[in-house]
Amino acid sequence: MARTSMQRATAAPSPLVPVERTAPHSVLVAFGFRCNLACTFCMVEDVLGQRPGTDLATFRAFAQDPQQTRGIRQIVLSGGEATLEPELLEYIAVARSIASVEHVRIQTNATRLGAGSLLNELIAAGADEFFVSVHGADEPTIAEISQRPGSFAAIRAGLETIAASPARLFTNTCTVRANFQQLTEIVRLIAPLQPAGMDFWNLWPRVDHVAMRAQIVPVKTLQPHLLAALDACTAAHIPATVKWFPRCLLGRHAACQDDSQPTTLIDRDYWEAVPAYACIWEGVCAHARTGCSGLSQAYIETYGWEHTELTPARIGAAGGEVRQEAVAPASGSVRAWAAALGLDVGADLAGWRVESVAGHQAGLRWLLAREGVQLPVDVRLRDERLPAWQRTAHLDVMHGRVADGLRAEVAKVLPVFLQRLQPAQDLPV
Repeated sequence: MARTSMQRATAAPSPLVPVERTAPHSVLVAFGFRCNLACTFCMVEDVLGQRPGTDLATFRAFAQDPQQTRGIRQIVLSGGEATLEPELLEYIAVARSIASVEHVRIQTNATRLGAGSLLNELIAAGADEFFVSVHGADEPTIAEISQRPGSFAAIRAGLETIAASPARLFTNTCTVRANFQQLTEIVRLIAPLQPAGMDFWNLWPRVDHVAMRAQIVPVKTLQPHLLAALDACTAAHIPATVKWFPRCLLGRHAACQDDSQPTTLIDRDYWEAVPAYACIWEGVCAHARTGCSGLSQAYIETYGWEHTELTPARIGAAGGEVRQEAVAPASGSVRAWAAALGLDVGADLAGWRVESVAGHQAGLRWLLAREGVQLPVDVRLRDERLPAWQRTAHLDVMHGRVADGLRAEVAKVLPVFLQRLQPAQDLPV
């Protein structure tokens, strides 16, 4: 059973939570893992009611350590639903005790801020920013997502009350199947309240299961709706941020993409379930070095690597601006070389089909496809100094991550691929 706030307050102080400074000026303090909604894609579903988070004693110890707090300008108070925490006013006071802090932000669904005195109490204590989750533009959508009928009215009342207060309003929308066609309507709903910013977070599948994957929207399906919403933000002079959506698909809004997160004060065990992200072009794309995460593992295992949809960005020869370009298909010589080995596009390998062959870093990359799943296989000249899955007399072979349910099928295709590759003594690149 999860400990209550009062139990935490009387318990022995926790050891100081280790901090990895992922952001120099912003720290997120996670506590009170409870919520009055039950959003179908909750990022902390697995810890609600299971972890106490960063208790007040731990946060106070952190705030009193000048080495830890040097340069911090913003404290973000988050949890499940932060406004359910009885000690929230004390958390705000501790945040404000850090001399360098300029802003104290509360992440909230705002359902408890539209009536009563709570909002005024939070502002009086020192909170000056509210980051509100808005995952739909109407009652049916919000009810479906939050699994709490009537919550749309409470969220809207909270938004309007914050907008009428001295505090700054920010919003966040998680893009999923239930709402992706409403993104522009959400902007139109929020724009009259003059928010200081709007975030659009593509689904971050911390809890990876079938129901979660069913909410993922293919990037090319989501793209036009997301771009239209960003256009609406631009027209309304609202700064927008996009997270966990490939930057190469944002076109004129590429500058909005930012996958960074605040430094988080929480026990290390929390990070065990953080979803892995990757991109098939990350080895050659400049965006991969400037913060674009690519696609989640859950996405890749559901829809594949999207190698024909994503395009890497290149640095100009003089080190100038990044330019985006499509990857050229394999040359005739590469195709002829692959065909001679029985590894050209369309070849069948133990029930897998060669979907593409292309240059990749210092070698070639094959994409093998089977029933909607893609497996990348990379080949480069043999180099004993580098790791490899297998080696032929002249080449090194690596392959992408394999989902547990596909291990048996992959175990069949990789030996076939390796056998066909054995005669090759060089690469045509």
